[in-house]
Amino acid sequence: MTTETVDPVRREALLKALPQALLRNEWALSYHPQRCLVQGKVVGAAVQVNWVSPTHGNLSAELLLPLMAEAGLIDEFSRCVLLKACDQMVRWQAIQQTSMRICIEMGSHQCASPALAGMVAEVLEETGVPAALLAIGIQAPTLHNHPAALAASLTALRGLGVEIVAQGFCSELSHLDSLCSHPVDRVHLSPALIQGLVADGVSAKVSGALIEMAHGLGWQVLADGVVTQTQLDILVGQGCDQAQGDFLGHAVDGDDFESLLFASLEVTGKLEVSRAGQRTLLLVDDEENIVSSLKRLFRRDGYRILTANSGAEALEVLAANDVNVILSDQRMPGMTGVEFLRQAKVMCPASVRITLSGYTDLQSIIDAVNEGAVYKFLTKPWEDARLREHVTQAFEQFELASENVRLGMEVRAINRDLASANHRLERMVISADERRRAMQSAAGASRDMLDLIPVSIFGVGSEGILAYANRCAISEWPEFASALGEEPEEQLTALMDKLNEDAACQVPQGVSLGLSGRRVTAWKRTLTGAQGELGSLIILHANPTAPVGEMELSA
Repeated sequence: MTTETVDPVRREALLKALPQALLRNEWALSYHPQRCLVQGKVVGAAVQVNWVSPTHGNLSAELLLPLMAEAGLIDEFSRCVLLKACDQMVRWQAIQQTSMRICIEMGSHQCASPALAGMVAEVLEETGVPAALLAIGIQAPTLHNHPAALAASLTALRGLGVEIVAQGFCSELSHLDSLCSHPVDRVHLSPALIQGLVADGVSAKVSGALIEMAHGLGWQVLADGVVTQTQLDILVGQGCDQAQGDFLGHAVDGDDFESLLFASLEVTGKLEVSRAGQRTLLLVDDEENIVSSLKRLFRRDGYRILTANSGAEALEVLAANDVNVILSDQRMPGMTGVEFLRQAKVMCPASVRITLSGYTDLQSIIDAVNEGAVYKFLTKPWEDARLREHVTQAFEQFELASENVRLGMEVRAINRDLASANHRLERMVISADERRRAMQSAAGASRDMLDLIPVSIFGVGSEGILAYANRCAISEWPEFASALGEEPEEQLTALMDKLNEDAACQVPQGVSLGLSGRRVTAWKRTLTGAQGELGSLIILHANPTAPVGEMELSA
């Protein structure tokens, strides 16, 4: 249901109910786990928002966001959801320190708001959640349709250290052009693309190309909508970094999500089923007796053996099972071995494919190698021991390639973590440098202000060196100011001793006394910092009418 399909009367009632909903915080947040495809652990949580209204029932964000924008409440709503999600992150961090991110999808109305970056900074500071643990997601078509309105807001968010995610990424070139012009850190492959991975070979080719291209542009890739083992196998083989979907965990509330932070073993098993589980061999031949002979031959090796009598049947077996090695005949009715292996390469790219054929014409061999990417082309009749050896080597080849993929993904993950850490360090250095310049500027401004004050001010460091004299002090007490950088002149030292003994120097009236034949009122103020006492300020005000105390400090 969208805002266009809502009954006008109900629409008006919803608009009127929104202000009260904000006051009552009637938003239910659920969290969809996002998992690393190297280790299986939870590395993120996609936030899903629903309006749980006691009057109007449950409404999804798809309906809610346009209504909020129409009611002029989008900024308040964005802050409410962000605050609620960050509070939940704080509770998770109290249970287990984690570097996982929360990803909140925002619409064009939210991301285009000039107040968004400032609001995000306030919420992060209020909750204590580091900016690096927050990701803001926006649909790739939205980035394409509203480039100017979103550029400034997304750049400001990126400057805070927030990750920018382009969701619903597919093969449209216009989307790619828009993404390249925005500060994107991660892209999410669209559920529609993931849905087609097994249904047709085109989607798998597109996803592989998009993952490779995204990595080349320095983007991480998450597959959204993974619901089967076969989809997961294809994505792992293509080097996808992360995934989410019901196969890897359903969306749950904050309390139930806590258990997912500790449980990665189940998903790790799904990722490593080929390495840790039983070796799986698929035998494909249109002759039943050959399939039976091969099955008897390989049963002694302890393999999990699957069989099919045609290319079409074999594709169905591949769609439902994780297969490591495929041993296929070449000449079969309906679909040749080359045609089958060509599709098998797309559906299960990590599998090792072997052709076993009684026909050895050169063209068949060339097609099998070029189109089916076969590991070996073997002939019938076969020698049992030799064929078993070839298949054993094929499994070893599969396991070696799988391990290389895993290590490559770990290296990429480490490199991305290092790049992210370097980026954060650079921002910290820049921030520290800006603070240093600000402090230097403030110190210079303070010095200028002290120079404008029409009383004499001397600064003595904690080590007893005269470190500062303002313009009035230099003019009125040149004999004291001449000792800058050295120990104070004898009379100034005596004055400091006198003021140390007289508590009146700390009160607004100060201490009145004679100094070098002049009547002055004197004050002493101790300067302290984080490291303790920094020194003292001696303030002298020439005042002919002031009463002179008992002590006369003269030359």
